[in-house]
Amino acid sequence: MAVASLQDFLRRERQATRAEAALSAMLAEEALIDRGECLVDLTITRRQRGALVLDCPVNESRFRPGTRIDLSCGGSRVPGVITDIVDRGLQLHVRVGRSVDGLPVGPWTARESG
Repeated sequence: MAVASLQDFLRRERQATRAEAALSAMLAEEALIDRGECLVDLTITRRQRGALVLDCPVNESRFRPGTRIDLSCGGSRVPGVITDIVDRGLQLHVRVGRSVDGLPVGPWTARESG
């Protein structure tokens, strides 16, 4: 493959990635749930230093360990990375870079980070 062809391919890949991120940012929460990019009604069941365990009633997301997510509950916002998914997908273990003390129990929404 010629260098020019490779550069063109990489340019088109970056454009497609930006377009996908822009689409996700514009979609309503229900559309993101349908696309597997959002989970709702999460509840914090355990807090550890720099980590949260959240339970959800149903999980049809495409989240996997390593997925970067943005958690939100009312005015609280917490970025994190999923480290494990257990209990048939109904429990998420999330590493966060901030104190977890004082965070509300829920309901939380998890959106895949762009």
